[in-house]
Amino acid sequence: MRLLIIIAGLLLLLPTSVLGQYDYESEYIKEQPFDKETWKKTTKNLDYSGIAKEDENIDLDDLEGSGEGRRGEERKRKSSANSFNVPLFQGSAILKYLFFGIAIMALVFVLWKIISAQMKLRNPTVKKQIQTLEQAVEDIHESDLERFLREALEANNYKLAIRVYYLMAIKRLSEKELIKWKKDKTNSAYVREMRTSSHFDAFREITQKFERVWFGGTEISKGGFELLQPKFKDFIKQV
Repeated sequence: MRLLIIIAGLLLLLPTSVLGQYDYESEYIKEQPFDKETWKKTTKNLDYSGIAKEDENIDLDDLEGSGEGRRGEERKRKSSANSFNVPLFQGSAILKYLFFGIAIMALVFVLWKIISAQMKLRNPTVKKQIQTLEQAVEDIHESDLERFLREALEANNYKLAIRVYYLMAIKRLSEKELIKWKKDKTNSAYVREMRTSSHFDAFREITQKFERVWFGGTEISKGGFELLQPKFKDFIKQV
């Protein structure tokens, strides 16, 4: 805005300077007679540092034209000064376009960074760095539940393995849009959502078995796990 005000002011001043230059150049200059005797008396005691001594035969007729020559040089200097306003005005316009160009490029760069970040977040191949099962529960869709299942089986932690199987069942139902997953939703709420589904009975059964194992307060043996494991695996496969 400030730049636009400066440019508007220059546009208003430009016609005035042009008209002033035109009046000056069109002005009629009346020649005045040159009195040689007066010139001699005036310059009698002046010292020109050797200039006059070197050439005392200065042609006074040349001096008559010197005034006109000086006026001509002065007009040239003023004309040059006035013409200097044109490239200055043009330079301001160039700076304006340069500024807008830089601003547009900066805006495009910022938008590109924002869009790239959004695309990266939505890319299904980009997985969050989830280190614990509790972190996996916060967002099961971005979790590698198979890894947690392998770790539980390698540690012979069958109780934890049953919990991972149940989380895998919830994840599959959410992916098939049979339930709406929320991290703070209860298992009973999921069961109620499945009432109209053909998988309702099977899901209710594995939910009851999971809660009995996980909240029962006792460890499950390898034999007991081998009896329950097929029910969870079959349910996940059938959904």
